[in-house]
Amino acid sequence: MGVGLTNSVTLCSHRRPFVHTCVWRRPFCSHMRVAPPLLFTHVCGCQVPNNPIYTTAARDPTELHRTSTGAYRLVDGTATGTEMWECVNCTTFEDVTGQNWERVGMFQENTEHTPRYWECPDVFPLLGDNANDAVWVSKYSNTGDHWFTGHYNETSGKFSPFDWEDRMYDTNKQFYASKTFLDSRSEPRRVLWGWLVTPKLDIGAQGAQSVPRVVEADGEDGNLLVTKPIPEIETLRMEETHVTTVEGLDTLNGRMMDFVGRPNFDQDATGCAVRVLSNGGDEYTDIIIPAGTVDVRILVDSSIVELYLDGGRVATTLFVTIEDWASNGVSLEGGEGCGWEQVEAWEMKPFEYDASAVM
Repeated sequence: MGVGLTNSVTLCSHRRPFVHTCVWRRPFCSHMRVAPPLLFTHVCGCQVPNNPIYTTAARDPTELHRTSTGAYRLVDGTATGTEMWECVNCTTFEDVTGQNWERVGMFQENTEHTPRYWECPDVFPLLGDNANDAVWVSKYSNTGDHWFTGHYNETSGKFSPFDWEDRMYDTNKQFYASKTFLDSRSEPRRVLWGWLVTPKLDIGAQGAQSVPRVVEADGEDGNLLVTKPIPEIETLRMEETHVTTVEGLDTLNGRMMDFVGRPNFDQDATGCAVRVLSNGGDEYTDIIIPAGTVDVRILVDSSIVELYLDGGRVATTLFVTIEDWASNGVSLEGGEGCGWEQVEAWEMKPFEYDASAVM
């Protein structure tokens, strides 16, 4: 009988973390538990009062959100959709960690359109310059990360999607089990982290974190969304390597690189390509840019490439196998009718974590 753990963390207004963990066994019998600040060892014997806070057949709890009346809610994933729970008469952190949780019902049920187990759900109001305050996002994971936008009835606890079109954060199904959080330090924004399930070693589940993305409203009515790299990624650009011409790309070590471009297509063009991680011979990766694309952003980080088209309306993660350490070249490829109005690129430095900045 296998045992699994999944969890989310909510940093409350007084900056005390609420850690809620799903401890599940096969067959599924999940116990939603809470941990004291920054402690996860409760599942190994640390005694926390009132654990579990509730028991369910679901898994993968989200962060907390508050209703207009101040109630705390969260959702988890089930075989029939996304399930919602509420902490009844909870106004303080101590209340939330008690056993006053009641099941509201199904936030969103899967249908014949999505007949699969909904893992790692996420629900949140859509933000951004073009946001409509009434629009919410409902996301689930199964063979990739899929999202809907629609209206959330707080009274009934139910979400009604605008449609059932299958939209994904990333066209690669190995972008998985993503989580968002609300960054409200200045202008509120929704930040997305994805799990990149790398298809390499035969050792079971493994992977890396994606580049953090901002989730923003898109479309004239704000009913859709885009994902794009957070602006802080630009602080990793090495300005002394900045190039603005096609010829300048020859000077770059493209093993870690940020590329920005605007292609120009003739009427009969079928597409362009950006060649990365090339050794000038038989090892390279061509990133195809479809005809009609307005703008391109490519982030290269050794064997992982992230592609963003048209301001993040399409995002694709690629995994690259590199045999030759000299494979770090960058070039623009394409046939008749393919050109570039703008090209910019930078080498990037590794990220260095500064714990003092978040303490």
